[in-house]
Amino acid sequence: MTTREQLQETLCDRLFWHTAERDDAKVADHLFHCHEMDVVYAMDEATLFDSFFNYLQEIEVFPFLAHLDPQKQQRKNVLFIQLVLILLMKVAGSIKTMEETNDLLLTDELLMSMCGFNAYQVKNGSCERGVKLRTTPIPEIRGSLCVDTVANHIVTITPRRIENFFNRCIQLLAKQGIFPKKIHAACDCTLYETTSKFKGCGSV
Repeated sequence: MTTREQLQETLCDRLFWHTAERDDAKVADHLFHCHEMDVVYAMDEATLFDSFFNYLQEIEVFPFLAHLDPQKQQRKNVLFIQLVLILLMKVAGSIKTMEETNDLLLTDELLMSMCGFNAYQVKNGSCERGVKLRTTPIPEIRGSLCVDTVANHIVTITPRRIENFFNRCIQLLAKQGIFPKKIHAACDCTLYETTSKFKGCGSV
């Protein structure tokens, strides 16, 4: 099971933050001699996601996130892009299962505020649907959404939309000079390596 500490370590690694252990004595000495700090960051997952989302906005990825919406929601009390942002957090944080997102994401007020949810929604849920059918006591913090809601909406995104999204993202990243002039690579979203016995193994 993914822990919050593992989530932070994964984000630091994937989002290219170089971290070091804090030396309080050195910091105090630096400040005592009238030197100013350029900036101070809290090294938590909220800070890392905030920087990540800001970067995506700067290179204009967010409009393409909105295009992932298959327009199949009948009653939109939650925008589809909010669900996409939650999925993006799950993937970037290497959270293996949807169930784990409840403790690590959906019940975290700060992270959910970055996806457009307020404190009331995180504590009480975004709607009352399903409350009367519960056979167990309502938790003190329900979470902005239930994991089934997120999963059931995300699976409606068509492969074609996902393909277009990735292609446009690659184009935007190329404009930023992220890639070398020539690359030869393949993307695989699965958690498991293909065995040598699998038909087509080693082919792209």
